[in-house]
Parts: sequence; C-alpha cells; structure tokens
Amino acid sequence: MELQPVCRRRAIVHVRKLIDTALVAHMRYSRVMREASETFTERQAHRFHHSGMAMLRAYALLAKDAHSRKLPRWPPKPKHHHLCHGFHHARLTRVNPRSHWLFKHEDYVGICTRVSRGIHPATLSKRVLEVFSVG
Repeated sequence: MELQPVCRRRAIVHVRKLIDTALVAHMRYSRVMREASETFTERQAHRFHHSGMAMLRAYALLAKDAHSRKLPRWPPKPKHHHLCHGFHHARLTRVNPRSHWLFKHEDYVGICTRVSRGIHPATLSKRVLEVFSVG
C-alpha cells in the first residue's frame, strides 16, 4: 500500500471532522442564543461560550490547513475576532447577544446584492424594490 493515498485519505477525514465540528458547534451556540431569554442562565452562558469557541477553533484549523495547501477556502474573517469577544462577554455578563448583534442586517445587504446581480443596470433600482415590495 502506498503511503501518499493513505495520508491523503487521513487528511480528508481530518478536514471532514473539522467541518462537522464547526457546523455542530455553530448549531449549538445558535440554539442556546435562540432559546434563551435576554439573559443567560449560568449553564446557558457556559454552553454558549464553549460551543462558540469550539466553532472558532475548528474554523481556524480549517483555514490553516487550506492555507498550507494553497487552497482558497476557509478565509479568516474579521468578524471572527468580534465573535470571540462576544462569546467571552456573554460568559462574563450572561447577556444574550441576540439582543444586540447585527448579523441579520448584514445578511440582508448580502441578499440585496445577490438579487441585484442578475438584473440589467438600467432597471436595477426598480427591480430590487419590486422584489422586496418596497416600491
């Protein structure tokens, strides 16, 4: 048995496990944030912090692996640094970030951008307003 295919399979399994870890951790901290009231219980704050940091660690390892193999995947984002502070802040203050994080508004801008890509520039403004029933 050749060593290279075995190493490649192990690397693929490792990356898949990291992806699974990141996704499961993201779902866990999102669930805690969604189900909690404006303030976390001690247990919720711990689960939120633990899951969030696990997601960031897995993502960082995926980014490091992709960078070492010169793949344009898993780019580190400035938002991750802010998330790290948010997880620590929530653990210390027990305030649910759902009350003050703005990710939904940032996502809305991305949605508008994606909708507008397939529209002719002459009718862009009108069409975007029509799609979102503003005009």
